[in-house]
Order: sequence, then C-alpha cells, then structure tokens
Amino acid sequence: MSGKTIATMITMFIFVLFFLFSITYSLHKKIELKVDTVSYNVIETVSTNGKLSSQLYGYLKDSIGKYGDYTIIVKLEEQIRPGIYDTHYDTSYIIDKNLKIGDKMSIYLEDRNLSLFGRLINASIFGVAGSDSLIDSRIKSIKTAIISKNGD
Repeated sequence: MSGKTIATMITMFIFVLFFLFSITYSLHKKIELKVDTVSYNVIETVSTNGKLSSQLYGYLKDSIGKYGDYTIIVKLEEQIRPGIYDTHYDTSYIIDKNLKIGDKMSIYLEDRNLSLFGRLINASIFGVAGSDSLIDSRIKSIKTAIISKNGD
C-alpha cells in the first residue's frame, strides 16, 4: 500500500513539474518573440529613415524595459569605401547621426537576468551542483540592417 502511495506522489510531482516547465517555457518564448519584434521594428525603421533618432532609441529602451532588465548594444559600421568599414559602439555618436546608404547598423539585446523558465531549469533540485553546468537561457536578440536611404 505504501508503495502505491509513494509511486502516486512521485507521478504527481513529475506531472506538476512538467506542467510548470510547459507554462514557463511558453512564457519565455512569448517574451523572446516580443523582444525580437521590437528590435526588428526599430532596426527596420533605422534602415529606411537613415537615422537612429533619440525618440526611436527611447522607444527601444522603454519597450524592452517592459520585459526585463536588458543590455542594449548598438553597433554602427560606417562604410568608408566598398568593403571597408569604420566601427562605432558609442551611442552618443550614433544617435541622431545622419547615415549613408551602405552603412550597417546592429542592435544587440540581452536580458541581464534569467527568466522564470531559466531559473527553473537551473534549479538545484535537478542535480546541478556547480555553475559550470548551468544552462544560459537568457533572452537575446540581434538584428542587423544595411541602411537603404540617406539620413536627412
């Protein structure tokens, strides 16, 4: 009788754990999709307008801030001549700069914290003893576009 009770308890624990994994993974993917969409919309606007305006950068920060604490890295590759680029990472230089056709801009977003799914998957109850075997499941997004219109 006690064997059936223990087996039932273990089975219920596994079902609840599977249910938690399913829900948190679904939420993780929804947030990842929304972050990708915001990043894509911003880089597409920069590509077609030829400028990363301070309002657009503010929109990016505010929109991404809704989903977590993100690191935002903006990279600008100014084309000097075909195949030769000058690379800049300083946002004060990049924001409100008129870009030329052929320049490349990349936006890299990375969440500084693990999502609920990441914390659950790295929980110590699953036998993960050291930090070497932890899974990096932070939400990341990188979008790159070639400027298709000179900035005004």
